[in-house]
Amino acid sequence: MPDVPTNLQAFGTFSHVILSWDTPQYNGHQYTRIYRSDTDNLAGAVAIATSIASVYADDTGPLGDGAGYYYWITHVNLNDVESAHHPAINGVYAETSLDPDIALSKLTQMVNSGQLSEYLRGDIEWVINKYATLEALFNDGTGIIERVGNAEGTISNHNGMIFANEENLAAMGIATFGLEDSITLARTDAASWDGVLVAEINSLKAVVYEIDGITPKWQAGVNDIKAAFAYDNGAIAISAQDVYVDQGNGPEGIQTYVEARAGEADSTVAQWAVKSSVASVLDPTDKLVGGIGLWNDGQQVYFTVSANRFAVINPLDNTAEPLLTVVQNSGDPDVPDGVYIPDAYIRTAHIKNLIAQTVVADFIHALELTAVDITGGTIGIGGDAFTVDENGQVEARNITIKNDLGEIVLQVNDVGAYISGAFIENLTVGTLDIVNGAVTATRFFESPTYGPTTSAVTLYDDTISIGSDAFLTVCATVEVKRSGDTTTAYDSVKFIIWLYDDTALVKTISHTELYADAKGTEQPKFLMPVSVAAPITSGSARLKISAQTDGSPVQPFFFKVTGFSISAKR
Repeated sequence: MPDVPTNLQAFGTFSHVILSWDTPQYNGHQYTRIYRSDTDNLAGAVAIATSIASVYADDTGPLGDGAGYYYWITHVNLNDVESAHHPAINGVYAETSLDPDIALSKLTQMVNSGQLSEYLRGDIEWVINKYATLEALFNDGTGIIERVGNAEGTISNHNGMIFANEENLAAMGIATFGLEDSITLARTDAASWDGVLVAEINSLKAVVYEIDGITPKWQAGVNDIKAAFAYDNGAIAISAQDVYVDQGNGPEGIQTYVEARAGEADSTVAQWAVKSSVASVLDPTDKLVGGIGLWNDGQQVYFTVSANRFAVINPLDNTAEPLLTVVQNSGDPDVPDGVYIPDAYIRTAHIKNLIAQTVVADFIHALELTAVDITGGTIGIGGDAFTVDENGQVEARNITIKNDLGEIVLQVNDVGAYISGAFIENLTVGTLDIVNGAVTATRFFESPTYGPTTSAVTLYDDTISIGSDAFLTVCATVEVKRSGDTTTAYDSVKFIIWLYDDTALVKTISHTELYADAKGTEQPKFLMPVSVAAPITSGSARLKISAQTDGSPVQPFFFKVTGFSISAKR
């Protein structure tokens, strides 16, 4: 009976769920079966795949953005016996990650279409223009309007100034009331109006005119308004302040705006914003607008910054890196658009594309891994089923090697080893069972080139271990080449092979080959096969091969053994 699996884990990527579990330790393991269900119900789980490794990547549909499933696994042995499920009851849940591109697209539409973003991007509606009279603010303007502050100073022809303040407004024929007086008066007359409006408007302005005394050259001002309006179906309160300058192209400056409103048909909304508007250095009529705002509608709280550079700094160190920097359109190729954080602690991060110089991690779960170099202590696949250590030591439970045609040339498993065609230079075998009692081995041997010589030379002399009581057959190939010009067209070479059983000579073969070619030319080489066969009882055979020229007159030759095969049959 196979062991019950242990330690199933599941990790969601953008397109797959990666499963891993402990490597089974029992004998006769065949594979692990994976079950999946869209509910945490083992009875409804369906087998979706098997894996011989201790890891599996689930991409069988419908997996997509945010798809989640519950998983169970079992082990199956070589007898097709299946273990109990793991986990026993509740499955292991994992879901794929949402595609950041899709999330960013939706978020962009959500943020950009919000009233706060529209307000922060739009040009400033200056108090001096919008609230010159409060009728523009409250539709039909029903209510009580009192101007409680109005001061203006002007310089005409650059040689005079008139300044007015609240103390001398009465002398200018402007009635003034305090804020409390306005509230009291509004309450007194509330029964005769559709609503109650209380407002306070303050305006300070300084103007310098051109020489003509008519055209304003420079203006600076501070305007603020506080207004409260209550009616049968709701209420609204507003506080706004402008601080501005004007050099002939309209006001430039900053506005603070605070609003709270409620109605029977609408939810309460609270808004606070600070917005700036400054003429572009390239086009004075084009205003660059930006700011910061807070919006609360009882469902969501929005905090929005309209800026192409945003930073959080250390208030105690003017040389420290910003804690957070957001940059767009920096104009510096060394500072591309993005978010910059020197140090960050993140519990969970969903990153579609990661470019990192150094990654330090306790665990990495990946669908695919491509690397130029992989270095480290030990590489393990499937637990201890396949490992490679830093010394190059490889351990594997099963090995299958195929050639270019897909044919198995080496296979090692629990049953044994299969090799299809191999050259082994030195092999020690404890017990060898040979099919039909035949062994053929090719020795890849190449001797030095001897010559040019007219004397006999020994090309090979070595001992061969083949096991006792075997019939040995040796086939050798000798390369022969005559040296330089010749005086006769007919020369010959003689080959002699000696075969010894241990030290006893058992066979001698002498073979003469006629070397015929055209007279007086550079002679080509040719390959000469030679062979010998004899029974060997001692288990050790000595093979000696020699060559010499044979002819009159004798011509010098080159000789070289290029290889031979050995066949021993017991």
